[in-house]
Amino acid sequence: MAAPAAPAAPGRILSVQSHVVSGYVGNRAATFPLQMLGYDVDVINTVQFSNHTGYGHTDGHKTAPEQLAAVFSGLRTNGLVDYDRVLSGYIPGAHALGVVRDEVERMARERDVVYLLDPVMGDIGVGLYVSQDVVPIYRDMLRLATIITPNQFEVELLSEKKITSLPSLHAALLELHTQVPNVVLSSLVLPTALLASLGAAPPPAPPVYTALLPAASPAWYDPALSGADTLVCLASARTPDGACETWLYALPTVRGYFSGVGDLFSALVLGHYDAPAGLPCPSSAASASASSWQTETSTPAITIADTTAPASADPSPIPPPPPPVASAVARALLTVQQILVRTHLATLDAAAASSGVATPRPLREGERPPPGSVIPSDAELDAADPAHGETRRKARRMRLRELRIVQERGLIEAGGEWPGVRLDWDAILASEAE
Repeated sequence: MAAPAAPAAPGRILSVQSHVVSGYVGNRAATFPLQMLGYDVDVINTVQFSNHTGYGHTDGHKTAPEQLAAVFSGLRTNGLVDYDRVLSGYIPGAHALGVVRDEVERMARERDVVYLLDPVMGDIGVGLYVSQDVVPIYRDMLRLATIITPNQFEVELLSEKKITSLPSLHAALLELHTQVPNVVLSSLVLPTALLASLGAAPPPAPPVYTALLPAASPAWYDPALSGADTLVCLASARTPDGACETWLYALPTVRGYFSGVGDLFSALVLGHYDAPAGLPCPSSAASASASSWQTETSTPAITIADTTAPASADPSPIPPPPPPVASAVARALLTVQQILVRTHLATLDAAAASSGVATPRPLREGERPPPGSVIPSDAELDAADPAHGETRRKARRMRLRELRIVQERGLIEAGGEWPGVRLDWDAILASEAE
C-alpha cells in the first residue's frame, strides 16, 4: 500500500526526460546546473541512449510506459514523491507521456507543485519528430503546467494558431494563457525592421557577455539586430484581467551546431523561477525587486527595463519589476548565451590543436571546408565530400560541440540577467489596426 503523500520539500526537483551516457542533452543537460543552483534533483530517464542523435549513430532503448509507471510506484510506496518542482522534457510516445501526465496530475492534487512542461515535439523546418498522437496529450497537460517552454512550431501546435504577425502572436499567447500562467516562447525569428518600428530597440548584450568574445565581431558571431532577421525569446505572464505581460529578449547568433540548449534553458528557467529561500541562487523575484527600472518618457510599443542603470532622480513612479517568469528567463538566457560562446571558443581551440585547421563558421552553399577541418558539425560539411561522412569522424566533431556545462559551472553560479523589453500590446495592436 502506498505511503501517505509527504509534504513538499523545498528545493527538490523531479526531472523526467531523456538520458545519454555521453554528452549533454536531456537530463544530462538539466541535472548538474540545477544542482549548482542548490536543488536536490531526482531523475527519471525516458530514454537511455549512448549519445544524442546528432552523432548519426545512436544505440540504446526507450523506457517503456509500464517501466515508467513502476518507477513512480516505487517512489510512492516509499513516500518519496515530495517534490515541489517538476520538469519534463522529451518523452517518446503517447502511452509514456500519458503516464507522466497522470503522475503530475496526482502530485498537483496532493500539494502545490511548480511544473515546467517543455513540450518537445518538433521545430520549424523539421516538423514533428514525435508521433502525432502525443499532440492532444500535450494540449491536455497545459492545464497542469505553471510554465511551458515551447518553440514557435510547438506554440502553433498547442494553440492551433499560425504565427504570421504580431497580432497572431498575441492571439496565440492569449490562447495558451487560458490554461497556462506562464508561457516562454524559446525561439522566434522576427524581422529586425519590425522590432525597430515598435519604437525602441532591445538593449545591447551585457558587458559580462561581450567580454567573453575574442573580438568585436568574430567571423562566427552575429550580434542581435545586425541582420535582416533577429532571433528573440519571449516570456509572457497571464495578468489578473486575463491579458498578458510579455517581455522580449533579442539574442545574438553563434554560428555553430549545438545540442541540449533547450534542455539547459528550461532547467535554468525552472531553477530561477521564484527560487525557494535558503538556496544558493537568489530568488528571481527578490532580485528583480532590488533592481533599478526605468521607462522612456515617450510611450513606445516597447518599454525598456535596464537592470544595470543607476537609479533615476526623476520623482515619477518607477514601473513595477517584471513578473517572476521574465526574471527567470533573463537569468537563464545570460547563462546559456555565455556557455554557448565558451563552448564555441573551446571547440575552435580543440579543432585547431588536433587538425591544424578550424572552420570558424558553418559553410554557406557552394563553400568547401578546409582540408582536415573537424568542425562545424552540420549537414553541409558532411555532404561536401563523401569522406566527411565517416561515422567516427562525425562523432569526433559532435563531441567537440558538447556544451561545456561542467567546465563553465562558474557561469551558472555567477548570476546576472540578459536585458529585455516589455511589449506594450495595446500600442502594438492599435498600430497594426491602423
